[in-house]
Amino acid sequence: AVPDILRGVKRATPIVLGYAPLGLAFGVLAREVGLTPGAVLGMSLIVFAGSAQFLAVAMLGQGAGILPITAATFFINLRHLLMSAALSPHLRRFGPGRLLPLAHHLTDESFALHSAAYQAGLDPSYVEMVALNTTAQAAWVASTLAGSLIARVFQDPGALGLDFALPAMFIGLLAGRLTGGGEGAVAGLAVLATLAGAYFLPDNWNIVFGAAIAAAAGALRR
Repeated sequence: AVPDILRGVKRATPIVLGYAPLGLAFGVLAREVGLTPGAVLGMSLIVFAGSAQFLAVAMLGQGAGILPITAATFFINLRHLLMSAALSPHLRRFGPGRLLPLAHHLTDESFALHSAAYQAGLDPSYVEMVALNTTAQAAWVASTLAGSLIARVFQDPGALGLDFALPAMFIGLLAGRLTGGGEGAVAGLAVLATLAGAYFLPDNWNIVFGAAIAAAAGALRR
């Protein structure tokens, strides 16, 4: 079991390096909208979804309520259904009790590493997969908590460019998925729907509207 754990931790290294700066930025931004370090810690432990957490913080900063935030989180994480379906043929040997931890820790990054392993003909053990996933979440939790604790040091996060962390992260995620086949059209439709929704929807429901339109368009395109 120990070699499997060490192998999982080693494979998680790229995720850890990527999570560290994003987590620090999230912690600082979360404090700016009023979240306590305890709330940041709880969100990173329970939600563990970087894009959704950044979106939630941005919406909180604009005064959004719990329903728009919950709905936006639901739509932005619908992709987890597809990722789970892609991995399910390889995980059928595990029972529901063992699948729950894997489901909670499923992220774009862990999915990419697990998929790459299966495509390479490897068959990582359950312990290795859990070790990889747990290491990744530990890095995210530690970095977001650290960011929230040192947030008071930064009187003006914008001076460090941290206020641009949210749009920069989403632009990066989007750019990595524009591989042709209509992704650009779906992204453009999402932008137009979100901007149009701002004129006739209250609060931040235009974000939910844009996400729903993009999800529907993406499903129809496939």
